Amino acid sequence: MSVQVLVATMHQKKDDYTLLDRLNVQSSAVVVNQCDRDEICTIEYKGNKIVWIDSVERGLSRSRNIALQHAEAEICLLADDDEVFVKDYEKRILKAYKNLPNADII
Repeated sequence: MSVQVLVATMHQKKDDYTLLDRLNVQSSAVVVNQCDRDEICTIEYKGNKIVWIDSVERGLSRSRNIALQHAEAEICLLADDDEVFVKDYEKRILKAYKNLPNADII
């Protein structure tokens, strides 16, 4: 099983990925940045694949749907840009699903 963070954000500067540091992202992620351009790039961040999507589309639901379309993991975490993930969140989440294998949402 794998974990991927799906982040909705707005107005992040081009090629500035400090948001990932602020969120304490420690797994793969898809970031949908509502801004004035349409671009998709894939970067490596601390050994993890990050799909960064700049989009002119507006709305939280649209951003989350875009992120879901690009998600690759079995377990996805919906996140806003003001959250901070605890250390080892990926390990903790995988353990929870191991303990509750029939859970769809934890």
